[in-house]
Amino acid sequence: MKLLIIDDEKPVRDCIKLLIPKSTYKISEIYEAEDGLEAVQLIRQYSPDLIFTDICMPISDGLELMDWIVENSVSTPVIAISGYTDYEYIRNFFIKGGLDYILKPIQPDKLNLAVQKAQSEIERKKVITPTHEEDYITEDIFISIKKYIDQNYSNQLNLPYIASEFHLSEPYLSRKFKAKFDINIIQYIKLVRIRHAKQLLMSSGKKISEISLLVGYDDEKYFSRVFKEMEKISANDYRKKFSNK
Repeated sequence: MKLLIIDDEKPVRDCIKLLIPKSTYKISEIYEAEDGLEAVQLIRQYSPDLIFTDICMPISDGLELMDWIVENSVSTPVIAISGYTDYEYIRNFFIKGGLDYILKPIQPDKLNLAVQKAQSEIERKKVITPTHEEDYITEDIFISIKKYIDQNYSNQLNLPYIASEFHLSEPYLSRKFKAKFDINIIQYIKLVRIRHAKQLLMSSGKKISEISLLVGYDDEKYFSRVFKEMEKISANDYRKKFSNK
């Protein structure tokens, strides 16, 4: 198993390395990064099996890294190790697909339990291999997945959840969905949500926070960021520009 440890404090990275028994989990390589940007390069280069990340880091933090992981359909389990106890940080981490959240100072038993949980998740994903899936999956299932997203966009959808619902491995689902529809599955979820948000902005007087919840985003700030990223205009400005038309 290959590990990636991301924390801007070297003592924390060293502590994690010391507390995880390498032989028990058959750890062959350990990579280290000081922030999310450096981590992205290492993920692309080495494809680690398990990622540990701090939440608050300079340049690019742990939640921004999770956004990149989701948008690029990376199926590697991610464990947060952070001193932040703020509910919003923890909630957003799990919404974005995080596996476990460990508070600093690190307790060895909790760290090992998290690694065991990750190892089980890795093994679960290997149960249905792409080769086996190719034998019985027709293209109809991907049409069903697309319809499922269209109808359930207001729920907390992410790649692991959809893969579990349709009994597919995440890499296979991600690859096949993009091949069939020429769009990343996470981008498609965003597309559907923002399309409905635009309709609500034009046709209702609901607050931005209410619209955010109605289209599947509990975090209004994250919704606003996604909206502007996709429409090149803020949700408020979009409403001002189009609501009277």
